Amino acid sequence: MNTIPNELKKAICNNELLIFVGAGLSYHLKNINDQPLQGWRNLVANILNDLKAKKYDVDCLLPLVDKYEPITVLDLIEKNADIPKAEIYKFTKDFFALKDDNDFELHRKLFKLSGKIITTNYDTAFEMAVPLFRRYKAYKGRNYELTTHHDKDAVLLFKLHGCSEDADSMVLFPSNYKNLYENTEKDAEHSLLVLKNIIFNKSILFIGVGRGDFQINHIFKEIKKLQGEYNQKHFMITYKPLDSSLNFLTPITIQDYSEIAAIIDKLITLKEASENEASKAVMILRKQLEDAQKEIEKLKNTNDKDKLLEREALKYFSRGVEYSLSNEPLKACDAYKTALELKPDFHEAFYNWG
Repeated sequence: MNTIPNELKKAICNNELLIFVGAGLSYHLKNINDQPLQGWRNLVANILNDLKAKKYDVDCLLPLVDKYEPITVLDLIEKNADIPKAEIYKFTKDFFALKDDNDFELHRKLFKLSGKIITTNYDTAFEMAVPLFRRYKAYKGRNYELTTHHDKDAVLLFKLHGCSEDADSMVLFPSNYKNLYENTEKDAEHSLLVLKNIIFNKSILFIGVGRGDFQINHIFKEIKKLQGEYNQKHFMITYKPLDSSLNFLTPITIQDYSEIAAIIDKLITLKEASENEASKAVMILRKQLEDAQKEIEKLKNTNDKDKLLEREALKYFSRGVEYSLSNEPLKACDAYKTALELKPDFHEAFYNWG
């Protein structure tokens, strides 16, 4: 079984992991016409076939699909003033309408691992797998949900390149990418700001990402550019060795796509074990708080100097426990420190402070 990096385990246990999903996760999904989505090359081929069926002159572009990168062909399509872009967006929207009977189990597992997902995919696989995402998703023109990315427990589906349900939001042509990654629009500026904040403050696990894809290269460039300024660790499930240009990623190597589900299962097990431990810790803290309050009540009317110090120490200890329960560790540490200054042999305060 694949070795899970310690930094990834830590990110999972601290609820600091965000998952970045590329086109590979949607490769085998089928649309309502029973066509497989596959990759970007397949999309471009289907766009051209649709245009040809509608009598647009694209014969010279068809042979280029297998010879050049998809973005190169899309550039040529965009520059052809005789091809209405509205037709292409409409076709793309329809092409990514998914069948209900697709297997979305891996998407559901990823949600169990992290409630925050970024994807460059237009399709609605995550929304169909986890209906909650329909309410908590963000993309161009609907960026207000991005304000929740700071909250550890918030659910968020960030569709960086748009959503097929809203054709105007889709980042498809070279000019769309330029608008997004060169901050030429207010919406794009907000999206990129959130992305940079995530790179600084979260650990990202990349899944289904093609390293040669034009779409993902922009993301890697952003991380590379910020590499000297942050210390977050990022990870990638991959079946190919990573070259030196991607030294900001820690690889989790697989031999075949089918292994991904087993790795995600292992990561979910780690998360569940961590949550169980956290639940036990909360129970211990609540019991400590209850016991401390009882002791404070007993010492309420004492005049003994030592007992007075003990009562004050218990008050600060209780305050520290409350801060611990509300996940405010710095304030908790200050309270435990004061409790120990008042009662140096206060072992529970010393333990909690540690």
